[in-house]
Amino acid sequence: MEDGGEISQNLFNLYMYFKRQLLEANIKKDPEIVKHVLKLLKELRDAWDQISATETRSDKKMNIGSKGNFSIEG
Repeated sequence: MEDGGEISQNLFNLYMYFKRQLLEANIKKDPEIVKHVLKLLKELRDAWDQISATETRSDKKMNIGSKGNFSIEG
């Protein structure tokens, strides 16, 4: 967390929000809350995909080898 600075703190807060929402959805048996969290997670995943694609293009332009792949899946 220390090395990630503001970004890591913001992501942590976002993941805690997701966790609270999913807990509430479970308690209330409300699938709409789950759908909302899923929508937000997909948007976050898409943002990570865009970052990864940008990095890959940048690496190719600079003739840098692949850094490998990463996944946000658990």
